[in-house]
Amino acid sequence: MKQLSAVHQRNKQRLTSKRKLTSYYSVEFSFEGFECVYQFKVWHTPSVYKCIIAKEDSYFLTQLRVGDIYNLKFNFENTTHLSVFKKTVIRFARKQEKGRYKGHYIVGLEIL
Repeated sequence: MKQLSAVHQRNKQRLTSKRKLTSYYSVEFSFEGFECVYQFKVWHTPSVYKCIIAKEDSYFLTQLRVGDIYNLKFNFENTTHLSVFKKTVIRFARKQEKGRYKGHYIVGLEIL
């Protein structure tokens, strides 16, 4: 039991230190000719991609194309930091058929 908790602690520390390196909290999309700005929480994954989650019936998804490059505004977790704009490519958009995010798309973002 102690061995498992030690492994769990190391994994938790590793994830925490990774999050500090790329501590983006949210990302903002805006589309030409549309006044609304879409803001999503950034989900950090073990892969090189950041992810966002959008409802399958969202107008936002109709504007995205895999492979498109956007200049997105990333906001930091710590509000004392300024936001940054990063060129970002949409790598994938996968519909979730079951589980916690059924009825949503997970969209993979890669910062260039």
